[in-house]
Order: sequence, then C-alpha cells, then structure tokens
Amino acid sequence: MRGTATVSAVDMGSVVREGLGRTQDPAVPTDMLDPAAAARTRHAVRPRSFGRAASRPDSSNM
Repeated sequence: MRGTATVSAVDMGSVVREGLGRTQDPAVPTDMLDPAAAARTRHAVRPRSFGRAASRPDSSNM
C-alpha cells in the first residue's frame, strides 16, 4: 500500500481576501460582497411561489 501527502504552505483564505503577497486593494472584496448581500436580501424578501408548502397554513381562506 502506498500513500502520498501534500502540504501547502499557502493560506488560501488570506490569498483570496488580501491577494497574493497582500497586494490586493481592500475595496475588491467589498465590491464583491455588496452585490452578493443585495442578492441574498432580494431572495429573502421575495414571496415564495416555487411550490413549497408554507410553514404555517393561510388562515384567511378558512
């Protein structure tokens, strides 16, 4: 039986947030997060009309 292991000396979270060598402008992640937050908010407040049952029955038609 053989095994192979790889060790990475790179913190990928830091590279994504700050760029390789911490050269990325701090505004870049914010410019990506703002539209994502707006999309999540739009999704959360829109009426659900995709066939799922409501968590509580609608009592207005009883």
